[in-house]
Amino acid sequence: MKYEKFMLTGFQVRAARRGLGLSIKELSKSTSISETTLKRLEKTKLLEPLNSGDSVISKLLSFYSTCGIKFSDGNKIEIEMPHLKEF
Repeated sequence: MKYEKFMLTGFQVRAARRGLGLSIKELSKSTSISETTLKRLEKTKLLEPLNSGDSVISKLLSFYSTCGIKFSDGNKIEIEMPHLKEF
C-alpha cells in the first residue's frame, strides 16, 4: 500500500492507538512491530517525512487504515465509523 508523503507525529500514533482502545502489547501483536519500537514512535515528537520505503511506518499505517483511521498533516487523525448511522 502506498501513502502520500506527509509528516507524522508521535502524538498521532498514540492517539490512534488509544482511540481504538488498544494497549501497546495488543498493537504489537496486531502489527508485528515490537513494543519497544512502538513506544519509541509514540514518544517521538515529529517522525521523518513518510514514504512507502519505511516498512515499520507502512505496517502501522496499513493496520490503522484497515481500522478506519487516517492521518493528515497538522497533528490530526480522522476515525471513520461506517457502522454508525447519522442522526
